[in-house]
Amino acid sequence: MPRNTVQQPLAAVKDVQLVAGDFGEAHSMNFEPYHSGVLRLAGMADAYLKASDAFAQKLNAAGGHYQASQDASGATVKEAGK
Repeated sequence: MPRNTVQQPLAAVKDVQLVAGDFGEAHSMNFEPYHSGVLRLAGMADAYLKASDAFAQKLNAAGGHYQASQDASGATVKEAGK
């Protein structure tokens, strides 16, 4: 879910269309720190999304194992009651 929500905005952030001249003559030297900072933030957001995806997959797998264990326990209890 988080990846679907931010996929397009994140791609737009990574594709920075600004250049040093857009900062104006007096501030053009500030472009590189801005540009690298934006790309770094985008990289952090992407890393967070990848970690979230991995966590969700592990959580889903654990839920499946839990359900299988519950089903097996339920069957054992039913069998014991006969």
